[in-house]
Amino acid sequence: MRATYGADMSKLICAVIALAMSALPLSQVRAEEQKDSLPTSIEKRLASFDPVAVTAARHYYESPTLKNAMKGAVPQIVQAVGVAIRQANPGLDEASRREALQAAEEAVSSKLDLMAEMSMVAALEAFSTEEIVALDKFYSSPVGASVMTKLPQVMGRLPAMMQVLMPLMIDDLRAKMKANGKDLKI
Repeated sequence: MRATYGADMSKLICAVIALAMSALPLSQVRAEEQKDSLPTSIEKRLASFDPVAVTAARHYYESPTLKNAMKGAVPQIVQAVGVAIRQANPGLDEASRREALQAAEEAVSSKLDLMAEMSMVAALEAFSTEEIVALDKFYSSPVGASVMTKLPQVMGRLPAMMQVLMPLMIDDLRAKMKANGKDLKI
């Protein structure tokens, strides 16, 4: 049973990080147009799904437990944005970097409801009605709510884990490429 929880948490964590990182290029393309049309687009998408699935998904994505878990993910999302800012602006002074991180935290926090709605559409696209209803039932249960409250702790450990794993993965990649006669620089 524990492995199942781990797999579910990993999928959710990956989805949140991917959503956070995918928001960066989106913000550069017609941001004003997207801001006005995105909620309408989401509502149109929701209308195309089974109403039972949409009701269950809304219940799940609007639950206080999930909203608190999303709030708990803000520091990790801001950290990812901070890395992107640092990479894109290598000469940025410390005061400007802190200002940018504060602005990023405010921007991310102000978009949590939209992030939940977009995640809801993604879940409806990926899962069957039965799966959505089962997820809602599980995460509405005391055990499911407990899992959700612990997700930020797990997500908070990801950057440290990646610092350990990335050099190992890069070494494996280099070794495999070298075995194929190619010297890869990373």
